[in-house]
Amino acid sequence: MKNALHFTNFSIKAVSQTSLRYAWGINMEQVNKLLEQAAYVLLFCLGVSFLLISCKNMGNSIELLKHSLFRQNVLRQQELLEYKAKEHILTATRAEVIGYLTGSPEADIKIDGIGYSKESFGTDGFDYTILREGTYNKEYVLDKKNSITEIAFTHRE
Repeated sequence: MKNALHFTNFSIKAVSQTSLRYAWGINMEQVNKLLEQAAYVLLFCLGVSFLLISCKNMGNSIELLKHSLFRQNVLRQQELLEYKAKEHILTATRAEVIGYLTGSPEADIKIDGIGYSKESFGTDGFDYTILREGTYNKEYVLDKKNSITEIAFTHRE
C-alpha cells in the first residue's frame, strides 16, 4: 500500500509537469528566460525614466542660473591685475583675445596698436599667429553715452 501511494504521488507529479509542458508549451528554462527578460525591460524603463527626470532637472537648473544672472547683472567676472583708488587694469590671456575675435565682436578691436573694424573683421582671414603668448592689458574706450566703442588689447612685456 505504501508503494502504491508513493507511486500515485509520483505519477501525479509527472503528469502535472508534463501536462504543463504540453498544455502551455513552456518549460522551466523558458520561464527563467522570460523572467530575466522582464527584469531587463524593467531596468531599461527605470533607466529611461531616470534620464527624463534628470533632463528636466537640468533644464530647471539652467533656467534658475539664467534668472540668477539676470538679477545680479553679472555676466562675467574679470581679473584685475592691479587696483588703485580710481584706476584699475583689466587683463586677458591670448586665449581670451582669440575667443573674442572668433565670436561676433560688438565693438571695434585694437590689438597692439593695430585697429580692426567690427564690420569688416573676418575671422577666417585673420592671422592668429601674430598674437603673442602671454597676458594682455584690456581697455574699454567709451563714447559720451558710456557705450563701448572700442576694446584695446595691449601685450604686457
